[in-house]
Amino acid sequence: MFDYEGFLVRVMADEELARTIASAFLEDTPRLIGKIATALETGDYETILRQAHTIKGASANLGGEMLCCAALELERSARKAEHQNCVARLGALREAWDALAGKIRQDMDLA
Repeated sequence: MFDYEGFLVRVMADEELARTIASAFLEDTPRLIGKIATALETGDYETILRQAHTIKGASANLGGEMLCCAALELERSARKAEHQNCVARLGALREAWDALAGKIRQDMDLA
């Protein structure tokens, strides 16, 4: 769910930096998910693709493998403009986000 140890390695064991990055991730990602939801309503697959790609990269850097995979699947569906698949993938993305956000808050003692 959340590879905290791997994340710490990537930030060279700088726990303050890790907390700063994780806090920004927790703040920014819901906004990106909201943009995806809005874009899905209008069939703006390019925006879905861009936002999913951003979430994929950020979650991979943080150590959130499940969210990274969910974002990748949404990105693939958006690339093909598969509306129903995008709807389903957005649901999976939200579930993965909720789980990861909870785990990050718990493991890093963030509010």
